Amino acid sequence: MVVGQYCGVCSWFLMVRGCCPMTLRRVGGDGGVVASTAVGAGGGGGSVAAAGGRRRWGRRGARVLLVVLVGVAVVMVGAGGWLWWTRPLTRSAPLPAGVEKGNVVSMNSSIPPPETNEGELRWEDLRSERHEWIVELAWRNYRQNSDTPVRLHLGESVHIDGLGTLTLLGVDPAPLLRSYDAGGGGSRATFNLTVDPEVSLTR
Repeated sequence: MVVGQYCGVCSWFLMVRGCCPMTLRRVGGDGGVVASTAVGAGGGGGSVAAAGGRRRWGRRGARVLLVVLVGVAVVMVGAGGWLWWTRPLTRSAPLPAGVEKGNVVSMNSSIPPPETNEGELRWEDLRSERHEWIVELAWRNYRQNSDTPVRLHLGESVHIDGLGTLTLLGVDPAPLLRSYDAGGGGSRATFNLTVDPEVSLTR
C-alpha cells in the first residue's frame, strides 16, 4: 500500500497539484515502511527531468549556432581576401616622365585595333597577376607575317617597331562573372600611343 503525506495546506486542496513536495511511503503488511520517495511540487520528478533535458538541448543548440556563425565568417573573410588579391583596386597610372603625350587609344576584344602601314596591334587579354593588372596584346607585322607578344603593366611603356611607344594608362576589367570569358570578355584598357615619325596610322 502507498501512503501519501501532504503538508497542512495541501491537504485542504487535494484537487490542486501540491504546493510543496510530497512524500510517498510504501507500507508493508506489518505496517513498516518499505520504501520512501519524495515527489516535487507540480506533479512529480518528471517535470524536473524534462526541464534539465531542455537546458541540455538549449546549450547544444547554442554551440551548433556558434560553429555555424564562425564557419560563415571564415568563408566571407576568405572570399574577400581572394577578391582583393585577384581584382586589384589600382586601375590607372599617370604617364611616365619622359614619355611624350600622344593619342589616347582604348582597346578590347570588340574595338577595331590600331593599324599602321606596317601592321596592327591586336587585343589578347586583361588579367591580374601578383596583385597587378596586366594587359596582353600582339603586334602583327605585315612585312614579316609574324606576331610579337606585347605585355604591359599599369604605367609601363614599350616601343614597337612599325608603330611607336605604347603606355598602359588604365584598365576597366569586366564584371566578375565574365572576367574569365575568352578574349577578356567586356574588359577594356586605355593606352597612350606616340606614333613614330615615319609611321602613319591607318586606323
